[in-house]
Amino acid sequence: MSKQLLPIMTANGSFENLRRGGYVYVDKTAYLHSLVRQEGNMFFLSRPRRFGKTLTVSTLEAIFQGRRELFKGLVIDSLDYDWEPYPVIHIDFTNCWKKTADALDGWLKDRIEEIADSYGVGPLDMAKTSDDLFAKLILLLSKKGKVVVLVDEYDKVVSDNALGENVGELREEHCGGFGGMAEESHETGRRILWDCSARPVPACRRRVLRPD
Repeated sequence: MSKQLLPIMTANGSFENLRRGGYVYVDKTAYLHSLVRQEGNMFFLSRPRRFGKTLTVSTLEAIFQGRRELFKGLVIDSLDYDWEPYPVIHIDFTNCWKKTADALDGWLKDRIEEIADSYGVGPLDMAKTSDDLFAKLILLLSKKGKVVVLVDEYDKVVSDNALGENVGELREEHCGGFGGMAEESHETGRRILWDCSARPVPACRRRVLRPD
């Protein structure tokens, strides 16, 4: 009797949905185990679109949250890893369609507030800028453990507006403001990983941090 084939997920689902739904998963966790055990503060993930970067970020989130039950039968489950849960800040720019610096700042503040509330460290002073709130969130979460920051589609906002009249102020807000603040926060964080697609982004520094 032939073995029934597992279904293939065609949508951009999370690692948890993929595992709980019984979909095909090509086990890359040995590579992720090597990544999370490396020395260093910063990691940068850059591949063409549709190469699985978002799923990788989602998988890393589950690892850092200590959700070992999702990894049963995968390579990492048999390797030396402590599965200690860390506070995770996961910011995904996939559905961010903002076209001005002020709108982007507001969007970031909303995401930061949601994460703060989920960890019970709110309310935050929403009159402050997203840079200040991000730094404050990392500081508050660092009291619960070393912080992991995962940023998905980091370059999307600037790339989407590359030919727009507001690209300069967007680049300053996104790459110089929020991104710069993440770099400066490495002393209280554990690891910060940035995901960029391989698409042209004018004068936008692409970076990854993994603070220890």
